[in-house]
Formats: sequence, structure tokens, C-alpha cells
Amino acid sequence: MTLESLIISMSLFALCACTFSQAAYENAVPARKAALSREELAEVKSVVAGAIGQATVRIRSDVFARNHILGLEPRRGLQGGLILTPPRIFHLLTDGDVCYLEDRETGIRYTLTFSCTAPQGEDALR
Repeated sequence: MTLESLIISMSLFALCACTFSQAAYENAVPARKAALSREELAEVKSVVAGAIGQATVRIRSDVFARNHILGLEPRRGLQGGLILTPPRIFHLLTDGDVCYLEDRETGIRYTLTFSCTAPQGEDALR
């Protein structure tokens, strides 16, 4: 299996794993993850790439270390000119048991296979 076919397969899996549970929506809170493993990072990239219709995206493994927000800048055109499109925003959320990645533009929440935690105390305010 080539890397491209693996990415496409993971994207389709991630899109199919979308959740529509109202209880989960109501109980979900911002979450953090200190560092994503290679597998977790590949899953997040696959979900995001599928959601925005791109073959690949660049995301760092520590993207959720400080906060729950992932902002994806639009790709520059061939001319490298001014981009007027706002960044695409995703939030990492948890309901205590399940970790989600929410596309703020569409409101769709994608269920992730790994766990994440809600920050406590002063960390919850950042």
C-alpha cells in the first residue's frame, strides 16, 4: 500500500467516524494532548485533510500542547500573493471518554481513536 492510498483510506475512515450523538455534543469540553504519537498525528492529519478537501496537511505533533485550537492557514497560490481567506479552525474536545476534532466552519465533530484530557485549574483558562 502506498502512502497516498494509506492517506486516502484513513481520510475515508475518519469521515465515516463522524459522530452525531447529541449527549456527546452537550458534554464536550476543550481538551489538550501534550504530544501526538506518529499514529495519532497521522489520524489528525487524515481527518483535517479530508475535512478541507486536501491530499495532505502539515501539522506539528505538539499542536494541542498549549491549547485546544488548530488553525490551518490557507495554502498560497503559485504567485504567493495576498490571501484573504481566514484560517480553517478545528477544536480538540473531549466528553471525558472520547476525544473529538471539531471543524468550526461546519460544526462536524470527528471521533478520534486516541484519548485526550480536559485541562484542570488555571490551565483550563488558557
